[in-house]
Amino acid sequence: MRVHRFLPVIQVAVALPLAAQSLARGASLVTYRIAPSAVDPSVHRFDEPHFIVFDSTARADAPLLLFLPGTGGRPQNASEFLIAGARQGYRVIGLEYVDTPAVQQICPRNPDPDCADKVRRKRIYGDDATSLVDDRPEESIATRLTKLLLALDRDHPGQGWSRYLKDGKLDWTQIAVSGLSQGAGKRMQKTGRALCVDSGSRGPVAGKIPRRGGKPPAGWPTRDGLALS
Repeated sequence: MRVHRFLPVIQVAVALPLAAQSLARGASLVTYRIAPSAVDPSVHRFDEPHFIVFDSTARADAPLLLFLPGTGGRPQNASEFLIAGARQGYRVIGLEYVDTPAVQQICPRNPDPDCADKVRRKRIYGDDATSLVDDRPEESIATRLTKLLLALDRDHPGQGWSRYLKDGKLDWTQIAVSGLSQGAGKRMQKTGRALCVDSGSRGPVAGKIPRRGGKPPAGWPTRDGLALS
């Protein structure tokens, strides 16, 4: 019987900004800050820099840890968490994305029971699932991450960024996802080697980031093998 192993659920509640001098700790850490518009000129808003950090001595097959900030957040504000991930052997990307208005600002009074799912589908994939938010396809999380990985692979071909893409699309089997508040609300689950994200923790991140977790919850609707709720 085939046994599937899953990338972890990572919950984030509080991540404090890192003092500038702390970035220098560990000479093998490499950081990049790249504006979304620098890799995709069609982007004109939500253009705070993506925060990328990794250990130059990490294994060639290191998984990618994607972090999604909360509403109105900036990737660099979670730099302590992102650097902790890099020290655990991940390549880490804190992604700038369209994070306002949040789902909880839109859907509580909306009679459509699928309101939250539609908003998240549009925000993550760029699907034209609802008119409640004006997110454009090029602003979606999937598109922004894909464009960033392509640019990183082009500018730093020896660092292995292309391994998180397959046939020009994101290879979610190589990506773990984490988030704060709304970012954690973008719960994703991949069947096979799964990834999922949830919120609910109320304290700061402590200890090591686990490399593997248990089975994800069953019964979530899927799209191309990736399920959202």
